[in-house]
Amino acid sequence: QKMSLMNAFVKRFAAPYQKMVGAKMRVYGLVHDDLLIDTPEVLKAVSRIDATTRLERERRIVRAFDLSVKRKALAREVSEVYDPMNWYLAEGVAAAKAEKEEKILM
Repeated sequence: QKMSLMNAFVKRFAAPYQKMVGAKMRVYGLVHDDLLIDTPEVLKAVSRIDATTRLERERRIVRAFDLSVKRKALAREVSEVYDPMNWYLAEGVAAAKAEKEEKILM
């Protein structure tokens, strides 16, 4: 009963919440995984992505910081081009966590 109630709640509010968060990320030109806290698993996943994606990530983060300090927003025509809900590190983080758990079990 509790689980189905929670699933219903998540299904009902997940899409509007993602839309709201995505709109806020677009203001600064960020993507979801740019906001992950730099845990050892995230850092390992970042080290494993290709150089181009890593450079794009670094540039987005620096640009967002610069816009934030200047209290400005990214130009609308630029911010509308990309998907802020691109979870480009999800598989890498999951793999790093699995490796960590495997090492603990050994």
